[in-house]
This record gives sequence, C-alpha cells and structure tokens, in this order.
Amino acid sequence: MVDDCIVFKIRNNKRDRGLLIMRQQGEYYSGIKHPGFHAEEGERIDFYCPVCMQSLDAPADENLVQVLMIEADGFEHTIFFSRIHGELNIYQVSDMLHLDH
Repeated sequence: MVDDCIVFKIRNNKRDRGLLIMRQQGEYYSGIKHPGFHAEEGERIDFYCPVCMQSLDAPADENLVQVLMIEADGFEHTIFFSRIHGELNIYQVSDMLHLDH
C-alpha cells in the first residue's frame, strides 16, 4: 500500500503491462490506471504484486484476485475482486472476533 492505496502490476491478454492504483472510498473502491493500458470489456486481466511479481490469483476461483489486508491493530481481511474487465465484484472476508463472556 502507498498512501492508503493498493498498487498492482497488471497485464492484459496482449501481454501489455501497466499499473493499477485502487483506493477504498467507504464500502467501494475506485481505481486509476495508466492511460496507455487498454483492455477489452470481458477480458481477463492478470494481477501481480508490484514488488515481488507474485501472482495474486485466488486459489478458489480463476476469475478472482485475492489480497490479504492487515490493519495496524492486526485485524485481517481477505479481499477478493473480479479480474474480468468491466465486472465490479468485490468481496471482503474478515476474521470474526470471539468475545468471552
């Protein structure tokens, strides 16, 4: 993350590469990419860590990207989102807190 933004290296079917920057705004995310990077509607985009180039494929579904978000207090969320250009599906799975009574 950089300044509350998630930075991804992305690649389209033509193997063109670029950066995508996503920022959470309430319960939604907005994204910006380099204007020279193009993808067709419905095209599957590959996502990578921009530092280590590790693929961010979600093991459970080939059409999803998976990112682990750890807050300053150690609370973890797994974020899943569609890698299909034009689909706006984002899911957040959070650890449940177990309180002793």
